[in-house]
Amino acid sequence: MNIKNYLICTVICLSLLIIFVPPISADSDNVKYIAYYGWLNCSGLDWADSGLTFVIIADDNQGEIQQIRSAGVDVYLYKALGSTYASASDKNNWEQQIMDFVDSHDYVDGFFWDEIDPGYYGQSSKDEFNQHLTAINDHVHMNGQKTIANGVRYYADHCDNDYYMWESFMSSFKGTSADPEYYYVDFFIRTGEDDDPYKWINNIAKWEYLQNSSVLDKTLAYSYGDPSDDDKSNYNYIAARVLGLKGFGYVDANNFAATQITLAQGMGLGLGVQLDHTIDERDQRLSGQFTSGEVEDDVKQTISTRNAVYSFTELAPGASASEGSELEHYGESKDDPSMQTSFFTAFDVLLVIIITAILIAKFRP
Repeated sequence: MNIKNYLICTVICLSLLIIFVPPISADSDNVKYIAYYGWLNCSGLDWADSGLTFVIIADDNQGEIQQIRSAGVDVYLYKALGSTYASASDKNNWEQQIMDFVDSHDYVDGFFWDEIDPGYYGQSSKDEFNQHLTAINDHVHMNGQKTIANGVRYYADHCDNDYYMWESFMSSFKGTSADPEYYYVDFFIRTGEDDDPYKWINNIAKWEYLQNSSVLDKTLAYSYGDPSDDDKSNYNYIAARVLGLKGFGYVDANNFAATQITLAQGMGLGLGVQLDHTIDERDQRLSGQFTSGEVEDDVKQTISTRNAVYSFTELAPGASASEGSELEHYGESKDDPSMQTSFFTAFDVLLVIIITAILIAKFRP
């Protein structure tokens, strides 16, 4: 092979690599997910293009579930445990019924356990309940499936759950799910119940418990807000990434049970890999450095003004922080990461084509 043909083959191989090897996700260490409690055939969502890693569902429609999984989105099926456990006269029989339920749903990737707080079955029964839950989770794992636990922080590092949902993370709602009043959670407030893992708290002490238990990488942030409120979703997403949580979800108060799915802007953002972070309890700020830029949530101002106060300094490739463009506060949005990826991929392919043409012309006999 002469040098001309060798160079041409090399450039062609590089072109194929660029075209066919998918780029590394901007959020490769963080997952996006939602709960959708409506009818699956009414979601209005293109699952393959959603950017979601998984979805929690309540509609046990096997055909629709398979379509979602075929689109590359994992499916977890909702199951309430606490209330049914409390009403069961035979607890061992209850455990077997849950295992039978698991066995009859081999077409999902896992299960979402709701109502696992002692408030549903009594503080005096929590040790017995935990034994049953551990046995159920062992059975799920034997079937090659996973579980997500929604409850007090105790269940983040007990009973062998695969993931733990931090519900009402940074924002929640008052009133009913049909008529919600959304509000921001004061992350930096501390309470007298911070030391009891069976007590429901939603503040920095909860994060400290998760960090000390080494389970941040299995904790899924779950925020409530109006789907049209992009600022709230951005603010919450920044907090989830700064705090080092595994995943992030943002939904309306009804988990889209009465409407089609709308993915807010924060569900599409990507900060990349975390390089550094600061949890500033004195000034009540959450800030971090990522491969895509620097971010900050001003929690104190957000709670005071009831509006999301945040900033994002986006870095161009090779730029320093001082050279980045800063986006702040309300309504200012960063470019779509997927569009950026598409642009750079197209640019690289065009560059390879130009180089190929130059080499062919240079070494033409």
